[in-house]
Amino acid sequence: MLLLASSPAVALPLAVGGVDLPVIGLMCLGLAPAGPVRRRARDGSRAALKRTAWPLLPVGLVLLAVTAGRRAAIRAGAVAVLVAALAVVPVALADPHAFVEHVVLFPLGEGGVHSPAASPLPGYLLATYVPGGSVLAMAGLAAAAVGVAVSLAVRPPRTVVAAADRPALGLGLAMCLIPATRFGYLVYPLVLGAWFRRAELARAARGAARLVSAGRGRG
Repeated sequence: MLLLASSPAVALPLAVGGVDLPVIGLMCLGLAPAGPVRRRARDGSRAALKRTAWPLLPVGLVLLAVTAGRRAAIRAGAVAVLVAALAVVPVALADPHAFVEHVVLFPLGEGGVHSPAASPLPGYLLATYVPGGSVLAMAGLAAAAVGVAVSLAVRPPRTVVAAADRPALGLGLAMCLIPATRFGYLVYPLVLGAWFRRAELARAARGAARLVSAGRGRG
């Protein structure tokens, strides 16, 4: 996994101590096998840390429903929402205007302050240069969310790898379509898509190394 850690999207948050990697770590732990109480606490904790973790909650609950039954999924969802609410609701009630400004409007590019780190991804370009582009970007974001939701209903994930692929795809599309996003947020789909495949990636790396060594030996 050294290649993953050294990639720019991962190395930069590691260097500056951002919150994204701890959130992704909790997301990966949420999909890893664990006891029910710990799994629910992880779900709520990561949701409280950052809104980008929320897409994993329905995916994790569907996986839990398939592997452990609906009751386990319902209990896990209730506890996760409760943990997140205990952390978020008091802050929202203390200053509702600031909460909406920072949590809702800012990511959509509609807040009073615009992100100086916004990257020229499709959502940003649409919102900046196309009339009504913000609406188009949000429509694309909504379509991506509906597509992932439909995939969960039609073909629910039965393995951790399959479950991780859904938020990886959904967050990848979201990071490209949200007007105030930036390249660094692509660390979410990158890590989710690669972490649970690390054994496969390691085997591929070893195979590539053997091919290179064999080529040198023939040379």
